Amino acid sequence: MRRIVIALLSCLLAVAWLVVGAPAAQAAGAPITRMEIQARIGSDGLIQVTQTFDMRFSGSNDHGPYVFFTTRYEVPNDSSRWRVLRYTISQVSSPTGAPAQWKTEHRSGTLALRIGSPNRTVHGSHTYVVEYTVAGVVNPKVASSGLDEVFWNVIGTGFTVPISDVSVQFSSPTEVSHSQCWAGLKYDRPCTSHQHDGSTASYQQKMLYSGEGLAVVAGWPAGTFTAQPIYESRQASDGQLTLFPVTPLTVGGTGLLSVAAIGFFVVKGRRSRDQAYQGLAPGLRPAPGTKVPIGPAGKPLVAVQFTPPSGVGPGMMGTLLDKRADTQDVTATIVNLAVRGYLRIEQTGPSRKNFQLVRTADPVNLLPHEKAIFTDVFPGRTSVITSAQLSDRRFAATMKRGQAALYRAVTAAGFFVRDPSAARTRWLVIMVLAGVAAGLLAIWMPMGLGVWPAVPVGVFAAGAMIYYQHASPRTADGTAAYLQSLGFRQYLMTAEADQIRWEEGQDIFSRYLPYAIAFGCAAHWAAVFRELAARGVDLPQPSWYSNPYTFGDGSGFTFTDSLDSMMSSLTGFNESAATALQAASVGSVGDSGFSSAGFSGGGGGGIGGGGGGSW
Repeated sequence: MRRIVIALLSCLLAVAWLVVGAPAAQAAGAPITRMEIQARIGSDGLIQVTQTFDMRFSGSNDHGPYVFFTTRYEVPNDSSRWRVLRYTISQVSSPTGAPAQWKTEHRSGTLALRIGSPNRTVHGSHTYVVEYTVAGVVNPKVASSGLDEVFWNVIGTGFTVPISDVSVQFSSPTEVSHSQCWAGLKYDRPCTSHQHDGSTASYQQKMLYSGEGLAVVAGWPAGTFTAQPIYESRQASDGQLTLFPVTPLTVGGTGLLSVAAIGFFVVKGRRSRDQAYQGLAPGLRPAPGTKVPIGPAGKPLVAVQFTPPSGVGPGMMGTLLDKRADTQDVTATIVNLAVRGYLRIEQTGPSRKNFQLVRTADPVNLLPHEKAIFTDVFPGRTSVITSAQLSDRRFAATMKRGQAALYRAVTAAGFFVRDPSAARTRWLVIMVLAGVAAGLLAIWMPMGLGVWPAVPVGVFAAGAMIYYQHASPRTADGTAAYLQSLGFRQYLMTAEADQIRWEEGQDIFSRYLPYAIAFGCAAHWAAVFRELAARGVDLPQPSWYSNPYTFGDGSGFTFTDSLDSMMSSLTGFNESAATALQAASVGSVGDSGFSSAGFSGGGGGGIGGGGGGSW
């Protein structure tokens, strides 16, 4: 009964804040004539924000602006946790001399910021600068895009005043891979403009009317950020858990068991490090019949490789690098089969989403995982699969089986001690069970112990979560292939037009494109050859791709034209595959801003938001 009363009171307080106490209840206020947001994100995922805005006051009793930030969000299909953002306001100022005293208050999942003095009024236009940090925005390696993403409702729909001339600029430690932007009441229309160049992404919106917000999306290669989403127990945040008094027994027992749990994972972690051949140059394997000592792998020393490792296909290489068989790894394998003459990619309409895969040869002389993927894409006597079929839920099963085939391939090749997917599944089960046990202990343990038994169990769950990421170490052969793959990736990511030597092979673009797809650097690889074509280099037309909708009767058919349409079609292909997988699984808070909103149409789904006005 006590918990029910507390929950009801919490709901009533939240409603009171929204309906009565929130400044956002005002129907009118001073318009914001300029909003400029400079956001710098570090490798730890912490975003440092400088928000500068001009506000025009015309009333007789205006004291200044107020802003509130939404700090917690429901997690789909998980009623026990909130996903949270942590805002820290560091400084507020007014270059135009307006009163800039400020006060913050946490209320029912929001952080409210009030600027100004109750004893002074303001008139005319004034500029305010708010500096703050926010943690918890990054979504690491989103399944549907394969990227580390920020999908942030940087301006919420709770503003009661119009906002004009909005600009947002993101700076980051590495190059931005993709960007997108959405505006409106439901973040359902593209913003005025957006672009990304190097490590910066910029967004512009001419006008936001009262109640309209702005959501920005940026993506970086997976692994760019170390941050993880922040979750918080609903019971803990709602004040429903009771911590019982500290005693020597509870503290001592908790400490001892927690240290034991930590020690277990330290020892296990040392035994589960990647292995490497000792005394050989990085990336080399011993000659057959030669015995070389094997020990823990050290810090990788990467030398540029101008060719891929022998016997390691693009999909296997992508899986080897991050221990995960992603959608793009399966896509890279299929494109590699096209380059080798087993199928052809044909554009069937003016849109990049209109294409088909055409079978051109039987699956002979293929590696087991290649044959498995090929026969799954073209089951039985099927010779054509359309883009509509690729977006179907049934194709999601094909992609999942393709991912499983890649896991089997890297394990059979002796690159991993055990199947990475199976190992992660085992530790995921352990992590979930330990987490559930910790929660049950915290809630239901007798009052004499309270929540204390949950602490070491929670530590064990945290250790399982960390070990989950490194559950399957690479063998010495795997580390050698891994270092060679890193070197080849470095070449594809940094290659310049002047470095391409045509005597080594006329169709090097097609041969290496599947690897660039697996590495996530296909755009750069294409840009190198686009530059070569612009210089007048006679490049071969790819025989594995055709697009009659772009070229008509064939006049003016150039490599550059083919390249541009080809890259667009391949993007559509990968999006269709990702869409199929996404449709077959349950979405989550902070899902991809590219597949679910950014590049497939539609908006919303980001985190962040809030509102504001004048008081």
